[in-house]
Amino acid sequence: MPGLRAKIAPLLAVLLILSGSVGIAQTCADLESQGRAAFAEGDEASLTAALADASRPCPAQASVLRQLLAGLRFNQALALHQAGAPVAEQEQALHRVLEVMPLWQAHAALGDMAAARGEHGEATRQYQDALDAIASPSLTPTEPPDEVIARIFSQAQTSRLLAPDYVPTTRNTRGEPGGLAAPAIRSFGVTRVALPIQFHFDSNEFTEAGAAAAADLADYLRVQGDGPITLIGHADPVGNAEYNRRLSLRRAEAVRDYLATQGLTVPIRVEGRGHDEPFQPATEAELTRDQIHQMHRRVELNRD
Repeated sequence: MPGLRAKIAPLLAVLLILSGSVGIAQTCADLESQGRAAFAEGDEASLTAALADASRPCPAQASVLRQLLAGLRFNQALALHQAGAPVAEQEQALHRVLEVMPLWQAHAALGDMAAARGEHGEATRQYQDALDAIASPSLTPTEPPDEVIARIFSQAQTSRLLAPDYVPTTRNTRGEPGGLAAPAIRSFGVTRVALPIQFHFDSNEFTEAGAAAAADLADYLRVQGDGPITLIGHADPVGNAEYNRRLSLRRAEAVRDYLATQGLTVPIRVEGRGHDEPFQPATEAELTRDQIHQMHRRVELNRD
């Protein structure tokens, strides 16, 4: 009966599609189970194979397996650290983690290693990448405690103030400011951040690195478009206290005036604290007198 066959054919097609979907779903569930078992056993090869099989047909399970593989490789790096393996070997293991996904723990550990070597530019980049990974719920489903985020943020500030060249703030795929420019990192609100806007000696004129920092500040404040803000100038302890207070105020005013030339219209207050509030570095490493003074000479952004 042609009419009946015409009605049955679409029904069979739907049943075939549904049965195929059920089969794929079961396959995906099996791959995730295999991957979890491999993780529990520390079997990287089997976990990698499960991830490869899941990558195209099972995006949700692939995401879980990717996190498991990154976690397994991070555990391997941690074991090397606890065993006292050479630092180069530990770093290689951490970079293997980042080949899978930007795990914040791996970025933070690489930042610590770079800071310990005095490579403050690289340390700043790693710490900011750690903050950006934490800020992404898809990369970090379980948010770390605020004190952990605060520690990484403090380390990023310290390293950026010590870096010989300005390290720009990061941007996400939508162009939104991240890293040290983010007004919040999950539940951790950022109200105050030290800016490495450097000036020539006894002057309110930007150095080359200071000009780069001021330009980056203008760029991300323009994107964020919020306000008001306060710019707080600070000085090192060399010289007269009252003179340093006036100098720090002139430097904060120089940043305010520069932002105005860049089209920023948010209300900006300025203050000068002189050397009354020295910067408290996150690092316990040996710092020279010049490095300490470099950190003290700064302008802070306060989001009112």
